[in-house]
Amino acid sequence: MSKQYAVLWCANYKNGVPLKKQMIDALGVQGDVWHILDPMDADFDKQAYGYDGYVISGSARSVSEDKTSPLVARIMHFLGEIDRRSSAPVVGICFGAQALAHAYGGQVGANRSGRIRLGVESLFWTEHATRVVPQQDRSEVAIAQSHYESVLQLPADAQSLACSPTTENEIFLIRRRYLGIQGHPEVDNETLSSVFLAFHRDDLDKESLQTTVAEVTRPLQVTPVIQLIRRLLEEGTL
Repeated sequence: MSKQYAVLWCANYKNGVPLKKQMIDALGVQGDVWHILDPMDADFDKQAYGYDGYVISGSARSVSEDKTSPLVARIMHFLGEIDRRSSAPVVGICFGAQALAHAYGGQVGANRSGRIRLGVESLFWTEHATRVVPQQDRSEVAIAQSHYESVLQLPADAQSLACSPTTENEIFLIRRRYLGIQGHPEVDNETLSSVFLAFHRDDLDKESLQTTVAEVTRPLQVTPVIQLIRRLLEEGTL
């Protein structure tokens, strides 16, 4: 029987429809059934439960500064309910990763640099990754980034699997079933430039803009991250 997965779509980009397809194309395999759910839909609570796994997308919202907003409140409620009612795995990407950390006892705040991180970042596997990621899969990772905030402190029952020069908790695992990924493994260079850079261009000063424009063309290497996501979705735990 095919497994059914849900993407909780939290982003508000104008051309969101192609991005939704890009998410499913990147993470799905033949035989999967994927649904896109809007947390702001009136029927979200009726639709959201019973899937074999979940992915929470990125968002312009902040899980700390916007915690009383309807979107963030609904995501936090969902994470509380899914923890209580289900054993299904959850993957959080960017905002989704921050939501996982916040919901289960971690701390999210402004990037240590005080600036947006936009571009392509190299990731480095930690010692904890040796238990979760087979040696042959711990190859080089270069992943798209677009975030003002990051996970500054993990929940007590979490392990950091990968870090980068700018973000200490790039990939982390909570209780073996909640996988947080600060970067965007679903994003290609074209999307990074035409959507993310276009959206945040006014947030960059002249020097930062020049650096970012050059960086967004750097080749991406996300296969190890996609493989990790697929293992969690298929096996339920890591």
